[in-house]
Amino acid sequence: MVPPVKQLIPAREELLRFKKNAEGKTEVQVPLDTSFRILAGVRPCDLKGILLMDLFFKDGSPDAYYLTRRENTAVIGYACMVPCDAQAFCGAVDSHRHSEGADIFLTPLAGEELLVEVKTDLGKKLAESAGLQPCNDGPAKKEAAAKSMPQPFGRPFQAKVPEITKIVASKYQSPVWEKHVARCFSCGTCNLVCPTCYCFDVADDLNLDVVSGNRTRTWDGVCCPNSQLSQATITSVLNRHPGSATESTESLNTCPKNMAKAPSV
Repeated sequence: MVPPVKQLIPAREELLRFKKNAEGKTEVQVPLDTSFRILAGVRPCDLKGILLMDLFFKDGSPDAYYLTRRENTAVIGYACMVPCDAQAFCGAVDSHRHSEGADIFLTPLAGEELLVEVKTDLGKKLAESAGLQPCNDGPAKKEAAAKSMPQPFGRPFQAKVPEITKIVASKYQSPVWEKHVARCFSCGTCNLVCPTCYCFDVADDLNLDVVSGNRTRTWDGVCCPNSQLSQATITSVLNRHPGSATESTESLNTCPKNMAKAPSV
């Protein structure tokens, strides 16, 4: 299953069109997608993934293509009351109760009721015509729902996320990597379903008239064959965003080599 954030980052996207005019000057057009969309039923782990992507694409030189789509997207989140499966580790990375980034957030309550939280002005516009009943004890109901969640929520880690980042950095040359990477045949499935993979390749294509063409970017991943990404690129990304942890059960469950269950050494 492709995560919702991929709706904001197409697998292949046209960045610009160029054409040389009769005067020999190059004219450039930048197509931006301003169409409105709604992402409904977005789970907390995917909400956190979207938030991290927001931070990345705003960092440095803001990415107008992503941010334009994001500004024209309404997000309706939906709380998870139990882990989605035995592989889930959302509680270990503090994703299971994440709601930031949603315009409306839904929490299922006892008796088939839903607690509807309106979190933004856009969410208010969406909720106005829904005929919702006012709730005077919303915070108490939400807290009661949170207390009904199992503890721990999903698969725990043996170390906290900040500690894991330091451990990985100190064990970069560990034989553990060679042992497990030998099982991977670079299918790229994990890149396709990961909610925080944002690496891409950029290409310029010239039309047969030799005076016009376009520039596109496509998804890329360091584990994919013929990837244009270098190890220096990956190291730079990790250094800039060392705490970018969310949860991606899909990455675990879709791996044909079941890398998530690789034995420890």
